[in-house]
Amino acid sequence: MKKLLTIFLSLCLCLPFVLALSGCSKSTNNKNGSSEKGAGLYQNGKLVKTWAQLVEEFPNAFTKDGGIVGNTNAYMLGQGNVSYLFDISGDLIIDDSIEYIGQFAFYDCTKITSIKFPSSVKTLGMRAFGNGSTLISPSPSALHTIIIDSAEVYSQADFGWTASMNNNANGLLAAATTVYVLKSIVDSSTIKDINGFTKANGSGNYKDYYVFTPAKTK
Repeated sequence: MKKLLTIFLSLCLCLPFVLALSGCSKSTNNKNGSSEKGAGLYQNGKLVKTWAQLVEEFPNAFTKDGGIVGNTNAYMLGQGNVSYLFDISGDLIIDDSIEYIGQFAFYDCTKITSIKFPSSVKTLGMRAFGNGSTLISPSPSALHTIIIDSAEVYSQADFGWTASMNNNANGLLAAATTVYVLKSIVDSSTIKDINGFTKANGSGNYKDYYVFTPAKTK
């Protein structure tokens, strides 16, 4: 009986340590060893909508084959709110179930402050990050910080429409002031720099990234 009591007490003493270790194992760590936020929408660093909640709230924006799309019919008819995600605001981390960003997906979404692309995203559609004010110079946007883990997104990203560009431009970089791109992507790409931006090594959570910032005020 004493032996059983001793074993029971020993287990009770060990339990808090086991639970603590279990809790640690549930934390998701990124390549830099720091806690990584899951996909969803954040405001002031706090998760306000999980990815599942975004899909449930805006079902028309998400396709069954892993895409985010806009309302093409609304665009053709000159109606407002071409993007189904028009009203969302904050920092968006795209889920790794997404394989493409379709036409008008974030058209006129001027309240998104940052966006992160996982490696799963392979295509950026026409005017995916454009807006309806003018084809030549997109209106001011809050989308200043862009984080790219996809080689295809890095190679396809552009600044939007100019007099010499056709309407296929996606406009992702139109308002960018900070662009983080995985070093492995840049080093293996034929595109080593973003025109008009200076490149430096990232630090902290972004030590595996290059950080691009405008060479002069945009």
